[in-house]
Amino acid sequence: QLGAERVRAIESTRSSFDPSRFRVRTYFDSKCPHCMRMLVTLKQLQDMGVLVEALQIDRDRSANARFPLATAFADPADVKKQGIQSVPLTLVADLKNKTVLNPISGFKSFDEMKGVLSTLSKVSN
Repeated sequence: QLGAERVRAIESTRSSFDPSRFRVRTYFDSKCPHCMRMLVTLKQLQDMGVLVEALQIDRDRSANARFPLATAFADPADVKKQGIQSVPLTLVADLKNKTVLNPISGFKSFDEMKGVLSTLSKVSN
């Protein structure tokens, strides 16, 4: 059950942007503490209705039970194509404008990601 403060946060966020407009993909390593924190942020975005993909670049299956959301293994060719050298690396696609924001490196809090999506909504409306 969600607490009242969390419900208010979700409702205020919904009013600032349309979650169905965005798709977020993060590349992560299962041993990276910043990546694990980013997965929590992604889970919060997913709970709001944002389509989220979490792609694991290492092949350690033992950590899967710790992840707060569903994950998949990244295709090594895709990792190479994206030029991923550090993680977490997050891509945000704006489905309405058919654009992809410049990659976001490192951990970002829920509020930071919410701000990115809200700003993107305002700038491109």
